[in-house]
Amino acid sequence: MTGCTPNPDNTASNSSETSNQNNTGNIAAGKPYFYSFINATAIKEDTELTILTDGKTDSYATVKMSQISTTSGDWNGNSHNLVGFEDEDNAYYHISVDFGFMSEVSKIKLSFSSSGDIVLPNNIELYSSTDGYNFTSYVSTTGAFDGNNYIFEFSSPINTKALRFYIFTPVGTTNAISEITVEGSESAEKQLLSKGATYVWEGTERKDFEDDSTYKLTDGVKTTMDEKIGFVGKRSTEVDNITQKSCATITVDLGSVKNVSEVLTDAMKYTSYAAIAPEMLNVRYSEDGENYTDFGQTYINSAVGNSIQSRNKYIITRNHTVKARYLKLTFYTSSFLFIDEVSIYGNEKEVSEPDYNFIQRKNLYANTNVAAFKEISLNGSVDEKLSDMLFSADSGTVIGGTRNVVEINLGEATDALCSVTIKMNKNSVTEAIVYYNDNGTYIKLDSDKTITDIASATTLTLYFPEISSNKLKIEFSTGTDSKVTEVQTFAVQPQLPLIRGGFFQLPTSGGINPSAQNSPYAWYLQLKGMKDLGMDYVVLQYSAHFIAKSTLINGDNIKALGFKYTATYGSIDTAQAVLDAAEKLGMKVFLGTIHDSDFNNITEGEKSYDAIIEAGIAVIDDIDEMYGDHPAFAGYYLSDETCDLWLNSYKGVESARKIYKSQSDHIREIASEKLIMIAPAIWRSGKPEKGADNLYLMLAPEEEGSKPIVDIVAAQDCLGRLPTLTVTDDIYDAFETYIEKWSEAVRKAGTEFWNDAEVFEVTSSSKNYIDLIKGLTLEAKYTNGTIVFDIPHYFTTYQQYSFDSWKHFNLTDVMRQYIKFYSKYNNLDKVGIEVAEAPTVILPEKSDNTNGEITDDNHLLTYDSTLNSAVKAVSVPTFDTFNSSLTEFTGSKTGYKPEYSVLWDNERLYILIKTNDTTASFGKDAWWAGKDDLIQLWITADGSTQLGSTLDSSYAIRFYLHCTAENTWTMGNETKDNIKIGVNNGMAYEVKNINDSPCAIISFSWELLNRTTPVLGDKTAVGLKIHYIDGANEQWASSNDSYDQSIKANAIFGFIE
Repeated sequence: MTGCTPNPDNTASNSSETSNQNNTGNIAAGKPYFYSFINATAIKEDTELTILTDGKTDSYATVKMSQISTTSGDWNGNSHNLVGFEDEDNAYYHISVDFGFMSEVSKIKLSFSSSGDIVLPNNIELYSSTDGYNFTSYVSTTGAFDGNNYIFEFSSPINTKALRFYIFTPVGTTNAISEITVEGSESAEKQLLSKGATYVWEGTERKDFEDDSTYKLTDGVKTTMDEKIGFVGKRSTEVDNITQKSCATITVDLGSVKNVSEVLTDAMKYTSYAAIAPEMLNVRYSEDGENYTDFGQTYINSAVGNSIQSRNKYIITRNHTVKARYLKLTFYTSSFLFIDEVSIYGNEKEVSEPDYNFIQRKNLYANTNVAAFKEISLNGSVDEKLSDMLFSADSGTVIGGTRNVVEINLGEATDALCSVTIKMNKNSVTEAIVYYNDNGTYIKLDSDKTITDIASATTLTLYFPEISSNKLKIEFSTGTDSKVTEVQTFAVQPQLPLIRGGFFQLPTSGGINPSAQNSPYAWYLQLKGMKDLGMDYVVLQYSAHFIAKSTLINGDNIKALGFKYTATYGSIDTAQAVLDAAEKLGMKVFLGTIHDSDFNNITEGEKSYDAIIEAGIAVIDDIDEMYGDHPAFAGYYLSDETCDLWLNSYKGVESARKIYKSQSDHIREIASEKLIMIAPAIWRSGKPEKGADNLYLMLAPEEEGSKPIVDIVAAQDCLGRLPTLTVTDDIYDAFETYIEKWSEAVRKAGTEFWNDAEVFEVTSSSKNYIDLIKGLTLEAKYTNGTIVFDIPHYFTTYQQYSFDSWKHFNLTDVMRQYIKFYSKYNNLDKVGIEVAEAPTVILPEKSDNTNGEITDDNHLLTYDSTLNSAVKAVSVPTFDTFNSSLTEFTGSKTGYKPEYSVLWDNERLYILIKTNDTTASFGKDAWWAGKDDLIQLWITADGSTQLGSTLDSSYAIRFYLHCTAENTWTMGNETKDNIKIGVNNGMAYEVKNINDSPCAIISFSWELLNRTTPVLGDKTAVGLKIHYIDGANEQWASSNDSYDQSIKANAIFGFIE
């Protein structure tokens, strides 16, 4: 152990040195600054990261802009080459400068040079931060060049702690910047407190890097990377008692309790000395040296140098002070650590945390469309489709190139009307005016409009000051003829295309991802970045995993069932840290329950359902006991996720309802005031109305007047689960046919409809900004409650990775654009924040099935009549009775027609096939080549039609028998997730020659087909098409004259006696 005595000439207790020794009003002088992604910028001359705020204009840092790229695999095994700058003429780097405390800024000057190969940037965008981490405010005032100086001037000073400059310049060009000058005033002066302070650092010293001057780290002297004399190098063998990570700890003693606000230090990378800069630094503080509190943490913030040798900069900062004498710096590393200085700043006076003036809503209302199911006319014609909340159906015609009139009759005066949305087929809107009715006279309103084109649709939205009226009129002109599909009017709060919160997918097996490593103050900062952007809700996705028997909640009830809590998170109690941060910020938290119910393979999954429910109730009890009274605890998120594919499957509704209802019933009993949320996925499987109907059955209350199973359904849009990196127009159009039905079903059940936007791509990168905004705009028509999956990986302004990682760049780039987008809506986001009650809206009429009656066949389609009949068998079909009731194929290119019959009984579906082929062909090629005899079945087990490939259906079977040798037929199949075929799980076949012609009996059990036994009169059906290929002449025959992979109406078989 090395103990260091203070320098008698520079004791910490007498130090009042400040980082701003320039009295010219330049509050940036001497302040730390940070460059962005180093792989995109070759930084020269600024080897010590001091040139830009040294007060001198005769020295320059040069920054050469490069394209950045990475190669990433996706979930489907494909490789993608990703680039950082699609528009290489507008590539950018950013520089951030931190003032220490809150400051008022009136003017900014960035001084550049331009000569020879050195060029001026194209443009600079300015963002600000009140905490030094989250640059969440876009400063809309545009700067401009005055000669070689880029100037920002503000008529009213901006209040900020730090600034970030996004400097746009083409790839391949070089900028030279000499100084960042900021005119303004600081709320408090940042003073150096650590000069000459003592410290303790245990470890093995590296030769030539000993701490021989007794106070190298606090002597106030920084040396260059090439000078060894100022550095201390050690390797430590410590383990952090919270995260259990290998670390090196430096404990600084300031001599007495002081007001501390910042820790600034550098770590060197020296590959020749096996020194690697730690990715993360954590700081804890104490008044007595015994009881420590989290001060904050950071990843590497910036660096200069190269892959062999570099200076890496870390800052942990607050805009206020805490009382501390001891500060413990924990560097997470097991290699040698090289440091030349630890600087601790603060003020002689206590500095309070500022008021951030957050948007604090009394409530967020998800559905504020007061025009739903009201009378709306278009050009004088009333059309109920204009207000039916079904956006994909065409309604009245708009006459292009002329003024069109929409009139909205709300019936009675409605308060706080604030916006109108008109969705139409894609068109150009050239003019739009809104009027309100005042005692029979229409008065024009001042309004702002947005026009967004998404796939085949255009959405026009008009925002106006809140008014009370019973009627609105909108006049608008379009470029061409088009059809309007829906008109909405919002009251109290407009439904905005903004994000209201998000999921945190934390591991339950310890702190093994970035957000799980958050310390308590890091959690506060991460949530503050969300709150800065108008977000109110945090969802911890799950508290326990059933299969792994692991838990995020250190609760007695769940641990008593054998679940393990692993204490390696960045906070001693993660849920408590999140709740405490949320309370301070005025946010609400949903805590997840149990995960791992298998809704895909229900036959196997249901074997563990009871045990999963038991564990779910245990973790619910732990949450209630540990956090139930916390002011920020909003309720429970039931972690298992179903989808339309699984809801449409055999026992799909019953299984999901069992898992959800068992937990919901317990929550209603012990914490009736808490909300319950689920997030089922819209996989766009089957017909939209079928999945929606089954969702309703899963949610509906058991009896009239009682609560539904859950309070909130946040439907996953699955627009991030695509094989491509962009969302195509046909996907947007298809998605809208599903979300309109889902939102209708959810509201019928008495549940609030939210949206869970997937803001990622298949390469596990953040969703591209264009598709992000398209998705938010599309979904805002259905709900004001959009949350995202998930915050730390794909949508955060808080640093979760080292500055020099692709993920950090990707996140920062998307967030930069969203912050700019949010700034357009910031004032609108404040509308209705004081209103305690939601507006009165009309909901869709409830289904006749109000008590959620569930059958095993909710996924099956029904028909009043079918073209074909499956006949009930008197006995199990055999070859002895084979020739009865055979029907000829309707299409054949073979020169003869095979025959078939479809039978059924209480156990199985039977398909009998007589090929009438006396020329055996076998063993020539693969089954699909058409050179061997082949029997092929296409089946939709739920009775659905499929105009494309049958395998696009949720219940698809492609089954074949391939003649591979004489009298030898080999089976094969392709299926979808809901069907699993095998000779031992409900499928059987036999082939026999009759009169030298192969004949086959193929059967499938009803269980394999994921349905119950048909009942006469139930109107259910199966889709079936049979192909036969004669390998002798490679010609086909078809049971219904169709040779493709489709199932059309003429291939639907109903069940008769």
